[in-house]
Amino acid sequence: AEAALDHHVVTDNNNSNNESSNSNARLRMEVAQLHSALKDKIQKELHSTAAMETKQQLDLLNEEKSAQQTILTNLKMELDRSNEITTHLQSELENAKSLTRLSEKQFD
Repeated sequence: AEAALDHHVVTDNNNSNNESSNSNARLRMEVAQLHSALKDKIQKELHSTAAMETKQQLDLLNEEKSAQQTILTNLKMELDRSNEITTHLQSELENAKSLTRLSEKQFD
């Protein structure tokens, strides 16, 4: 009877150890899953943050590009106007030279 009782105690201890071992294994697995999920979440946040920063930089570059295009357009308009003035002045100079030649011929 004592041997049967010892066998029952040993069996109970083995069951208890198996349950504890199973519980520990289950907890380890849950911790590993949570750790993996946390790593994934952090990775996604890092990508999201990097994407936001890249978008902000792109927006700033686009604003700068737009401002430079406006400046370029204004400079081209100024150049066109300057070319018109130059053409007009060259025409007046040619007229003045022509009048000078006529005047010189009259005095000759």
